[in-house]
Parts: sequence; C-alpha cells; structure tokens
Amino acid sequence: MKDKIKLFESEINRHENQLLGIYLYCRGVELLYKDSPGILQTTKMHYDEIMERGNAALHDAKILLSQIKVGTKAEHDIDKFHFPQIEGLSELDEMTLRSQILVEYYFKIFPHKTRYDATELSQEELTQLLEESAENFKKK
Repeated sequence: MKDKIKLFESEINRHENQLLGIYLYCRGVELLYKDSPGILQTTKMHYDEIMERGNAALHDAKILLSQIKVGTKAEHDIDKFHFPQIEGLSELDEMTLRSQILVEYYFKIFPHKTRYDATELSQEELTQLLEESAENFKKK
C-alpha cells in the first residue's frame, strides 16, 4: 500500500510542475504579446481559472496526504481524490506538453532555482527559457 502513497506524491509533484509550466507559459505570452491586449486579457482569464483550480486541488491533496501519514485518513481515500484534468483533450495535451518542456528546461537552465524562484526570472532569463524550450517543442 505504500506504493499508493508514492504514486500520490508523484501525482502531486506532477501537478505542481504543471502549474509552474503554465505560469512560465503565461509569462511568455505576456512578453511575446505585450502589444495585444485582447490576447493578454484572454490568457490572464484562463490562467487565473486554471491556477485557482490547480492550487485548490494541490492544497486538498497535500492535506489528504498528511492526514494519511498521521493516520486520520486511510490510503483508500486517495482513490476518491481527483486532480483537475490536464490531459485527454487536444488543447490540454498541447498545453501540458508545452508546460512539461518549459519546466524541463527551467530546471536544466537554472539548476539552482526552485519552483518558487520562477517569479523572480528576469526578462532575459525568461527569453532564454522560451527560446530553448521552443526549439525542443518543435522536435516533439
């Protein structure tokens, strides 16, 4: 049964990375489309909705995990938990792939940064990340 906990921890990490990737993607959109208020407004609206749902789910997942570890909840409660969908629709699949690539390159280019350091990226660092990850996206 410890495997179920490990899988759940892995899924939490996956969703944390997904939100980091979406954050980086939206920062890139802001940079690339700074003169297109319509695109920025639409992106911000979707970003806010995704982040709100994703952060709420992560919060609940972490609480559930801690409750299981201290024994106030059972491992089978993991089966009842559902993260917001990030795959299965063409739009989600593309966004998920882009997010994964951005996160992969974020940690490759900035190995000493944490997820939380992403908010501190300079415009030059963000541009470097976008350029290097775009090359990899073309290959996929």
